[in-house]
Parts: sequence; C-alpha cells; structure tokens
Amino acid sequence: MQAHPLLSRLFDTLEARRIRWLLLRVPSDFARPAGDVDLLVAPEDAGAFLEAAEGVGFVPLPGWETPPDLIMVRYDRASDHWLVLDVATAVTFRSPAPWEGPGLALTVLSRRSTEDGVARPSDGDAFWLLLGHCLLDGRGVAPQYRETLRDLAPRSADSVVGRAILSAAGSRADPSAFQDATLAGEWERLERMGLDLVASLRRDRSLATRSRAATKRAIRVARKPLLLPRRRGLSVALLGPNGVGKSTVAAGLQRGLPMGSRVVHMGLWKATTTDTRSRVTEIVTRPLRLWARSAAAHYHQARGRLVIYDRYVYEARLPAKPPLVAAKRLYHWGLRHAIPRPDTAVVLDVPGEVAYTRKQENPPEELESERRVYAAIAATEPGVVLVDASQPADAVRADVTEVVWRKLADRWRR
Repeated sequence: MQAHPLLSRLFDTLEARRIRWLLLRVPSDFARPAGDVDLLVAPEDAGAFLEAAEGVGFVPLPGWETPPDLIMVRYDRASDHWLVLDVATAVTFRSPAPWEGPGLALTVLSRRSTEDGVARPSDGDAFWLLLGHCLLDGRGVAPQYRETLRDLAPRSADSVVGRAILSAAGSRADPSAFQDATLAGEWERLERMGLDLVASLRRDRSLATRSRAATKRAIRVARKPLLLPRRRGLSVALLGPNGVGKSTVAAGLQRGLPMGSRVVHMGLWKATTTDTRSRVTEIVTRPLRLWARSAAAHYHQARGRLVIYDRYVYEARLPAKPPLVAAKRLYHWGLRHAIPRPDTAVVLDVPGEVAYTRKQENPPEELESERRVYAAIAATEPGVVLVDASQPADAVRADVTEVVWRKLADRWRR
C-alpha cells in the first residue's frame, strides 16, 4: 500500500537515522489518511524523531510537544491534505484509565518488520494492538478494522502484547476465545468480551498503578488552563466584492481543517430595512454589532478554534457615496478602527466581469472598481494576501488553506 509522499519521506528519514519506530495501525487510505497516523517510537529516540519530523515540515501542536503527548501537524499543498501524527512512546490503551504495559514498547519494536519502507509490528502484535485499540480505546470493532483483524487472527497467539494484556487481566481471560470470535466474525460477542476484559484489568490493578493513573489525570486537568494562551486559535478574514466566492471558501475551509473552526460574518453594508428611522438606528448600532461579533470570535479563538471572518472592517476602505460624503468618511474611519486586525486576511481577486457572472447583484464596473480597492488593501495592509480566485473552487480553497497553515506553523513554532 502506497503511503502519502510526505509520510514516505518521513519514514525514509527515520530509517536513515536508525530511529526505532513503527506504524501502529495502517490507515484505510494510506495515501490520504483521514484521521491521525498513529506511531510508536522508542522512548530514547523521541528527541531524534521530533527533529526528523520537523525536518519534513511537521510542527508540534502547542501543549502536545513532547512524549507521551506528542502530536505533530502538517498541511501539504501539493496533495491538498492535512496530516496529523499521534506519537506514542509506550503501549497504552485508554481503559482502564489508562492501561500501560511497562517496557512493552521496546519489545514490540524489537519484533517489527519493514515492508516497502514502512515499519510494522509483527502479525501477532499487530492483531492485539488493533484489537486493544478497538476494545480498550473505542469499546467496539469498527467495520474498517474487521477484515484486517480476521487476516491477523491466526497469528494472534504469537504476541507479547496479547500475553501482557491477558496476564494483567488474570485467569478470567481466555486467549483462544478472542481469536475464535474474530475468525467467526462474532463482533458483538467480541465487544462483550472486551467489556469483561476492561473490568478484569480494572479489578487487578495494583494500588501503585491506580495512584499513577490518578496522578496523570490530575496533571492533565491542572495543565488545561495553562495551555489556553498557547492554544489560542487563529483568525483569518476573507475579503473581496460580491461574487468572488468568500462563503464557498469559508465552507471549504471548515470541512477540511483538522481543528475546530467557526465562521463569523462581519459584513458592514447589507441594510436590513429601508425605513429612515430604522436606518439611522442601524448606522448608530453598527459598531456595537461589530464589537459583539468580535467578542464572540475572540471567545472561539480562546478555545483554540480557527475563526474565519466572512468579510471584515476593511470594507470601510471602499469609497463613500453621496450624500454626506465627508461625514461618511469620518464614520468609515471609525469603523476601520473599531476592532483589532485579524491574524491574517486573504483578498479573493476576481475580474469584475467574472464576479458578475457568479452573483449578479452589482454592475461589473462597480465590482471592478471595488476589486482595485481590495488589491490596494493587499498591497498596503500588513498580513493581507492576494489570492487568484478565478481558479477552480478547490484550488482557491487550497491556496487559502496554505496561507492559514503558514500562519499557524509560524505561531506554533514560536
């Protein structure tokens, strides 16, 4: 199975540097993994692994920069795909809270085999690592893992992982029963056996093991508030006249990002009424609405989410129209300075004629005039990038994603 090119580069680097590692589970689509890529690395090689992965462009997630909590992220523009590495230095499972096999990682790594540049556990260990992931991490055998478990089940008896788990569970666990249920495809029975296995592991834990687990949980809870400043989310504003595809890009970003995100509409000029008195009220309260939306956006950023602004107060740079041009210019200046700048902004650049064919709300001449204003914003405002939005929608979204990734990587590296 062909791995993603960046993963292949990473794996080749690890082998060249003699770093002890293996792939815990092969993703269903190795060329474009949909979730985390789970790796096991020897504890003594963790520093060398971090250095090697950074050399390939991966960046540690703030708060998860060192084992046993190492998560690394990279966006690849060539394939338009996010990659997330979840790196462990011990064989652990979430239940019971958590279970860990002391010294098991080095033994599993010593039994690994390499095929097509990918280091994998022995078949017996692979069976129990995957089964443990299903029963002790997820409490169920997901359909995408069933065929793999069936293929590995005949070799399940030859596993240091299986022996360690069953030994910790005591005599109540029958190793052959797990193999038989897997070969027979009795997944519900296997899941019930998993619940019994968790209960046995929990009952047979020593006091020292329970104390270590409780300490780890307390540390995780205590460090969460300390991570908030470092995990602050990024904000990106999408700018341009009607018809350039701001909403389309915003929706595409949300679908593709591996982290939480929110879209906040920050448009200035869309009137909600034609009544004169109501229009005056709208003009007076517009700054208040901007402050409220900005406050909501900053809340989401504090939670570590990416905030995607659909439009921004840069719109106030557009020329004021009669009547009361002087008063409007002063009002526009106030709007431009009402809220802080976003972390980055993207001007979606499309010729006026093209924008008009997409969304026939404004004349092409007006759209072209606004296009020039936005191009001037990209040329003069710090942190504003111009992107050619006349490309296909996926290419535009990928270009904007690259802008977001570079900003994220710069922040996380600091």
